[in-house]
Amino acid sequence: IRKWGCHFDGRDPAPFLERVGELRDAYGFTPAQLLKGLPELLKGDSLLWCRNYRDSWETCDDFECDFRGQFLSRRYMATLRREIMGRHQQSTEKFAQYVTVMMTLMRR
Repeated sequence: IRKWGCHFDGRDPAPFLERVGELRDAYGFTPAQLLKGLPELLKGDSLLWCRNYRDSWETCDDFECDFRGQFLSRRYMATLRREIMGRHQQSTEKFAQYVTVMMTLMRR
C-alpha cells in the first residue's frame, strides 16, 4: 500500500476513494488488509481522524460511510446533481472530453 503513491490530505475525497478502490482491486488486497493499511494512505488531519475512529470500523463499507460523512460536504450529492444537470459541452471542448467528464461526475 505504501508504494501505491496514493494519499489523502483532506482534499478531493471522492477521487481518493475511487482510486483506492481501483488499487485495491488491481493488487488483490482484501477489505481487511485495506483497513489495516489505511494509515499509509492518510496524512495530516485525516490520519488523526483515522486513528480516532478505526476501532469502530469492521468493514471497508463502515470506513467509507464515515469517511464520506467526515470529508464530503453535507450537500455533496445535491451539488453534484446540480453540476451534472447544469453541465453543457463548451464550444472549444471535444465531444469525447465532454462525455468523459460527464461519465466521471455520474459515477461519483
